[in-house]
Amino acid sequence: MLKSADDNNILQLIYSILSNRKLEKISIIDLNGMDVLYKHVVIATALSKRHVKTSAEFLIKELKVNDIYMVNLSGIDKDDWVMIDFNSVVVHIFIEEVRAFYDLDSMWIEEEGCQLLN
Repeated sequence: MLKSADDNNILQLIYSILSNRKLEKISIIDLNGMDVLYKHVVIATALSKRHVKTSAEFLIKELKVNDIYMVNLSGIDKDDWVMIDFNSVVVHIFIEEVRAFYDLDSMWIEEEGCQLLN
């Protein structure tokens, strides 16, 4: 598991990569006050289904270059929602309609002990 300083570095790196890839509405949610597997959830909106897939693949590649490895990947073949597990950080990339439908932002923010970092 990553140390606290490493968590901040990986979050900054993820945010930078997603932002540079033109993903929108990037949310970083701190789960440290909860008894869950992850310390942080990152949620971002892609502009199209192709953008979901290419952004996820690019993020995985760029983090690997920085010795940050994916533990699990779900949804890459569906193209409207990808979940990438980087151990203490999980990243969700959605198209707008799917993000609005599942509304993970509100689900996590409403939980006691969670806070939006950005």
